[in-house]
Order: sequence, then structure tokens, then C-alpha cells
Amino acid sequence: MKKTLLICSFIVLAISLFAQKGMFDISFDQDVKEVHKALLAKGFTEGEKTSSFTQYSNPKIPMLQLLTVRDSEEDGTVSGWTIKYIVNGDQALIDKYMADLTALHKVEPYYDDYYEEDVWELENYNAIYAYTLEDGKIMVIEYTYFDDWEYWY
Repeated sequence: MKKTLLICSFIVLAISLFAQKGMFDISFDQDVKEVHKALLAKGFTEGEKTSSFTQYSNPKIPMLQLLTVRDSEEDGTVSGWTIKYIVNGDQALIDKYMADLTALHKVEPYYDDYYEEDVWELENYNAIYAYTLEDGKIMVIEYTYFDDWEYWY
């Protein structure tokens, strides 16, 4: 019994050590309460909150419009997060954010011309989708489950 418990503890520790952190040091399946405390410590303020998401803003990050942390399963863990930056069509700024994502995750993106978005495929069926809204004024970076259904046609 002790041996089984020790092995299970080791596996949990190993998984947590290799959990891929994303922007703002958030990870998939991370405890939502831990993320909340960490974001508040970094100067974020809590905005709208429901049982499945919490929105944050941070005046110290001038181009950040909104950060939304999701708990879609309502199980107390992060299922994804969305970051919205004000880029006002500045391609150099968009390129910088894309380069930051590539460097952070060590994965090259590909462009999905059907949905007009860049995609970084991550481990464990997760992905990052980056695209612009409002004629390039807003850049959206969405950490979520990898959705490959559109490739089944």
C-alpha cells in the first residue's frame, strides 16, 4: 500500500514538473485558486466572474485588454485561457507576440487558412490559436483544447 501511494505521488509530481506553462505562467489543469492568487500578486484585478470563467485586467500591461481564465468542467482546474491585446493593426507587435509564443512553447505554428488563424499544437490535445478581430485592432491568443474536427472532410 505504501509503495503504491509513493508511486502515485511520484507520478503526480512528475506530471506537475513537466506541465507546460503558457503566457502569464498559467498551465492547463492547474488549480484555479492558485492561478487567481498568482495573478492578483502580479497586479491583475478580477473582473466578471461566473462558475466557468473569471476575467482579469492589469493596468501595468498597457496593451492587455482582457485575460479570461476558464474552468469549463467546473472542477476547479484551468481548462483554458484567452488573452486579448490591443494591437491596432501593428504587424510588428503581432509578430512579436507570435514570436514570444513560439519561443515560450518551442513549437512552430502553422497557418489555418480556412479559419484564418495561427495554430500551435501542444501536448495532451491542447493548442494555442491566435487571430485578430475588428480589422486587426485586437489580437486574440486562445489556449484551449486542440480542435481538429475541421480536417475530417
